[in-house]
Amino acid sequence: MTDGIALNRRMLAAIFLGALAVRLINLLLLSGDLGNFFLEDAHLYWPGGGYLSVMGRFDAPPELSAGSGAPGSERVPIYLFYIAGIRILFGDAPLAAIIGQALIDAGTCVLIALLGGMVSRRIGIVAGALAAIWPNLIVNSAALLSDTLFLLIFTAMLLVAAHYLRDAAPRRAGWAGLLCGLSIMTRTVTQFLPFALIAAAPAIALYQRKGIRTALWATLLVALGAALPVAPWLGRNVALFGAWELTTQKGSHLTNWVLPLIRQAQDGTPHETAAREIEGRFFDRLRSEGIEPQTMPPFERSKAFTALAMEELSAQPVSAIAKAWLKGAAVNLVAPAITVDPRVRRAREGSFYNDSNPGLAGRMQAYLATSAPAVRPWIVGALVLSVLSLALQGYGFVRLARRLPWAAVFAALLIVYVLLVTGPIVSPKYRLPAEPVLIVLAAMGLDGVFRRRPH
Repeated sequence: MTDGIALNRRMLAAIFLGALAVRLINLLLLSGDLGNFFLEDAHLYWPGGGYLSVMGRFDAPPELSAGSGAPGSERVPIYLFYIAGIRILFGDAPLAAIIGQALIDAGTCVLIALLGGMVSRRIGIVAGALAAIWPNLIVNSAALLSDTLFLLIFTAMLLVAAHYLRDAAPRRAGWAGLLCGLSIMTRTVTQFLPFALIAAAPAIALYQRKGIRTALWATLLVALGAALPVAPWLGRNVALFGAWELTTQKGSHLTNWVLPLIRQAQDGTPHETAAREIEGRFFDRLRSEGIEPQTMPPFERSKAFTALAMEELSAQPVSAIAKAWLKGAAVNLVAPAITVDPRVRRAREGSFYNDSNPGLAGRMQAYLATSAPAVRPWIVGALVLSVLSLALQGYGFVRLARRLPWAAVFAALLIVYVLLVTGPIVSPKYRLPAEPVLIVLAAMGLDGVFRRRPH
């Protein structure tokens, strides 16, 4: 690998400013309706950050918990800290938070350029330019969700880890661990990665012939780095709630998403119908044991629902689980980011999740049929571009494997990890952790195409 600093400051500044300009133009087009920024869990984050900024704590007293806006332990805290800081500085101004995210995302584009620059200067420039106009980054940076801040931290971790792969310096292992821990405290999707880093750190050091001592130091530093951000929050949950868990989401995630989507992949039962039936069945089971689920403390309820969900999951055929995961991986790799843009969401009826067709082709056809005629060409065009980018990424992976085999191995492992941990739950935003690598692979593919063209 060549050094990422082959991209000079002027080029990095151009990538940053170009990416920022694209995102600000998008915000300008969206800002006529502040509701465009409040997608999905934004209605949890914005009031949660407001409560934190005023009260200085996450949990409300039991007698005041209803309607207090207290974020509690349903999410990890770093994005809530960001929202609280914005609300302290600017008040009830969601646009300020979104502008801040535009700056953050432009910074991520610079990190992606540096990641590509470790292959070559040309790849770095192309990767940075692609990141600046990459739809999935642009669309998600305009929502009050944790994804944009997470992606900056996670991309920084990937960059440091790539340097460690090259020189096996223990300090880089420590920084990679710390950034991984911070990413976990922003979005828990990376909560299993520290174990992979701990396993990889000594293996890389020994492969680079750095010796046992260096390998042990690297292992210790990556473990300590990952633990530092996570331990205080986990310790809080243990002390206050007796729970060795980061959030209270696990039970609802399995009950309301994973199990219903496995069933949908089997027989086409709409997600909402399956989720309602499964949750109702679990409620009945708990009530038969004299437990009222509605009054259970959040962590206890999550634990109970997790146990019931795992019992039901273990009874599912392996083929059904694999089918659901493969369908989810296919959609998450190909789904165009435009499908989660608020302007497109408003222009269609129904839900991709709640389509009763078990086949992907039928569900995609139904998705187009329920979209307004004006947006159909945009969706089809975006899908074509998404397939082309996937082809470029495949070609780029082949080029990377020929040039830097170990980098290709770790790139593939990261993409597989993201697809496995996401499972059957589908949305373009769920591939965001893999986007920095996918963008670099697309840059390598695009570079290869142009190099093969006759002058």
